[in-house]
Amino acid sequence: MGTYYTVLGRPEEALKATLRSVEIRERLAEQYPDAFEPDLAQSLYNLGVQYGALARRGEALEPVRHAVEIRDRLAKQQPDAFEPDLARSLNLLGSCYSALDRPEEALTVTRRSAEILDRLAKQNPKAFDEDLAISPYGLGSAYSRMGKPYEALGPAERAAEIFQRLDKQTGAPLEEGSAHNLKNLGGIYWKLGRPDEACRAAQRAAEIYERLTKSKVASPVVNQTVEGVFRPQAKRDAPAKVGRNEPCPCGSGKKFKKCCGLLA
Repeated sequence: MGTYYTVLGRPEEALKATLRSVEIRERLAEQYPDAFEPDLAQSLYNLGVQYGALARRGEALEPVRHAVEIRDRLAKQQPDAFEPDLARSLNLLGSCYSALDRPEEALTVTRRSAEILDRLAKQNPKAFDEDLAISPYGLGSAYSRMGKPYEALGPAERAAEIFQRLDKQTGAPLEEGSAHNLKNLGGIYWKLGRPDEACRAAQRAAEIYERLTKSKVASPVVNQTVEGVFRPQAKRDAPAKVGRNEPCPCGSGKKFKKCCGLLA
C-alpha cells in the first residue's frame, strides 16, 4: 500500500502503511527468517524512501542501514538473487549519509555499490543500465561534498553520458536524474575553473527542469534510489557581484539566475 500512496502523492499515508508493513514483517522474520527476511529488507528500504520524501532524513538512516545488513547477509548466501538489491540499498544508504553531511561514509558505501553494479553490468548490461547511471552520479556527488572536484569529475561525466543515452531511449522517467547530475557536473566544472562547460551543463539542467515542471513528471527511479529524495546541495562558489536578474557574465545572453546562477 505504501508504494501506491507514494504514486498518488500521499506521502504521510505511504509512511503509515510502510511502518505497518515493517512491523508485520519483522514479526514474521523472527519466526521464519528464510521466508520473510527478503520482504522485510524491501519494506525497510521503502521506509527509508518514505522518510526521505518527508524530509525526515535522520529517521531514514536506520531502516536503510538495516536493509543493507539483511541484504548483505543474503547476498553472501545467494549472490545472484540478492546482489542487485544490495547494490541499490548501498546506493540509497550513500544518499542518506550525504543528506546528513557524512560524505566519507557516503563515499565508502557508494563505491561498494558501484563495484557490484559494474560487475553485474558486464554480465547483463541492459538489466543494469539505469543503475549504472545512478551509481557514478552518487560517487560524483560524494566527492563533490568532500571538496574533491578532480575526483568527482570522472564519475559525474560518466553519469551524464549514460543518462543522455538512456534519456533518448526512455524519455522523461529518467530526465530528473539527468538534471540533478548535470547541475552537480556544472558545479564541478565551475570549481575546476572551466566556466564555459559549467554554463553549458547548467543550461542543460535548467532546460530539463523547466520541461519536467511543465509536464509534472517525477522520476521514480531517482526518487527511490539516489538524491531525488535525499538531495543535499554541495556548497558552491558563485560570482559575488552579479544580481540574479542581471545578464550572466558567461555571455550566454540569459539572466544569471537561469544560467550559471544555477550553480550557486
